[in-house]
Amino acid sequence: MGSVAQVDAAGSITTNGTVTGAVTQSASLGSQRLQVAAVIGGSPATVDARATLSGAVNQTSSAAFANDQRIAIGAVEGSSGQISTDATVGATLSQNISGGGVSREQLIAIASVEGTQGTVSTRAVVNGSVSQSNQSSQSGQPTNQRIQIGSVRNSGTLAVRTDVTVTGNLSQSANASSRGQQSILIGGVSAD
Repeated sequence: MGSVAQVDAAGSITTNGTVTGAVTQSASLGSQRLQVAAVIGGSPATVDARATLSGAVNQTSSAAFANDQRIAIGAVEGSSGQISTDATVGATLSQNISGGGVSREQLIAIASVEGTQGTVSTRAVVNGSVSQSNQSSQSGQPTNQRIQIGSVRNSGTLAVRTDVTVTGNLSQSANASSRGQQSILIGGVSAD
């Protein structure tokens, strides 16, 4: 929805996405992805990503094979130069794995920036609850749970400015068989 993936613009990309209705993804096979005004890959020199989401988003999986769940709202990955993100989320975001499902990653990225070079400015307002749950009975590949809100990760930036407000509840839960890591990064900068 208003997103750009793997496009080498060699210049500028501007995205603007608005979602007001509910979005539901339910699967017994494969990965689940929702991208709203996100820019993924392509190394554009200038990015302006703006997103507004007021409808609830729910991803549910019982896939028997390795998969992942990803929600990207106004997020940017793999760009260079000047990067600006602005996202407002006013509804619940949830990711759930159950039964015999096996997942590699659950990721919710809101106005976050990852794997970039240059100058970064992020702004995020999250008023809805954000949750990740992995109750799979499988003990295969470790599952990592990540929530990133207005944050900057794995980036060689010249300057960073973040502005984040979160009023909703954030939660991550996993049973012992997941063997993965849980991380929440809000308006912060991380090298891993």
